[in-house]
Amino acid sequence: CWRYPEAFPMSKPDSHRLPLMLSIAGLIPFVSLAGFVIFTRTGETAELAAAFLLLYALAILSFLGGIRWGAALKTEPIDQTSLALSVVPSLAAWLAPTAILLTDDLRVTLFIFAGLFAVQFIWDRLAWQSGKLPAWFSRSRQIATAGAMASLISAALFLIERAPVS
Repeated sequence: CWRYPEAFPMSKPDSHRLPLMLSIAGLIPFVSLAGFVIFTRTGETAELAAAFLLLYALAILSFLGGIRWGAALKTEPIDQTSLALSVVPSLAAWLAPTAILLTDDLRVTLFIFAGLFAVQFIWDRLAWQSGKLPAWFSRSRQIATAGAMASLISAALFLIERAPVS
């Protein structure tokens, strides 16, 4: 899409190219770890790749909360509601793995993280619509969220075809 700016219009295409490319590069761990889950032949290797996928998802959700924290601090006066809500992605990502302990099923947590990314995207999209985030950020998030969710859901669906996780 950076080759065809008319398909991905931005007010300052050159200055927004790097964030877009970094967002796409951030999908490499999602896609590669989901690929390990899908294409490995042993259950332990697939489960280990899924666990690393969850750790990366946790880090990225925390990062997205940090972006919202920074955006809230840029407002004058400080947007206290957004500032308070900006810690929710980190806390939710930190709590989500408890589903593994409660259900003894890694797949449930993969689906939970996919849902958390969906919620984060909706929140980012609403912030863009209200002028709190730039349009180019929303478009970049759309690509990254789709890739992250597809990776998490694919890994979870493939693990469903395996013997129960223990």
